[in-house]
Amino acid sequence: MGTIHSIKLKNTTIHGINNAMDRKNINRGFKKLRVWQDAVALYVLACKIFANFAFEFKKVAANSIDAAHSISRNISDSSCIMGG
Repeated sequence: MGTIHSIKLKNTTIHGINNAMDRKNINRGFKKLRVWQDAVALYVLACKIFANFAFEFKKVAANSIDAAHSISRNISDSSCIMGG
């Protein structure tokens, strides 16, 4: 059975059921990879570190957080492409 996902966009909430994606992710093993888990931990750490940066450095902080986030996204994308 699929889960119901909600997306909040300003004053509108979009609800949908995503059965195919849930099944697809069950078969993907990238979440078990140590490198993916470390990448997620790096992203969380980057968010904590850069959250309180001064306004002058917000762009640098945002770019650093995005760079940390892209690591885990790239691992999951590569895993899906390679069928792992």
